[in-house]
Amino acid sequence: MLTFLDFFDKAEHKNSVDFFDPNLEKDTPFFIDSYYLTWSTNPHIIKALATQKAFMAELMQALKDKKDKRAIELCSHFPEPKYTGIGVSKDSVNGRGSKDIKVDKIITCLKSSKAAQTGLLEDLEELILVTEKIGADTISDITTNICLKLFADYTKEQCVKLGIPTSLTKQQYSYFCLSDLEWKNEKLDLPHV
Repeated sequence: MLTFLDFFDKAEHKNSVDFFDPNLEKDTPFFIDSYYLTWSTNPHIIKALATQKAFMAELMQALKDKKDKRAIELCSHFPEPKYTGIGVSKDSVNGRGSKDIKVDKIITCLKSSKAAQTGLLEDLEELILVTEKIGADTISDITTNICLKLFADYTKEQCVKLGIPTSLTKQQYSYFCLSDLEWKNEKLDLPHV
């Protein structure tokens, strides 16, 4: 098993880092637990939680105001992340190969949910309660997409501490911007394997 720290010849730090050291050869069946974000004191995670809550507030407001176009736009940035090394893929780190998260399904379920209509639905992880066939893996994927920039900033910070080189990605990635309450695209400064 070749891990991230092994690849960059930093294996001696395995017991001292405060992040998950992903297997680069196969996905690890872990998920980002949105609820767990509420317990963190890490500034990047605190901002990620605020970003996630702002996203849900925007989505719930769009549905309440019957602004379907806005709701669809908000939920149209959820490809399965194929670069985290977490998920349920058996033989690779490219995800399980499923199609992107179904926007129509999420919107339809939220529209028919009494919890969403009354404003009781506030947190991303609560989608599990009102949307069929959406579980921890999907919530983890959605969280990754919404908070990608913050997770990338944290990764860059850790790489600087460990002396791991980073550079801008060739492609742009989407993330939800807390200050503008819109999706943005940009290249991210990350390590490359």
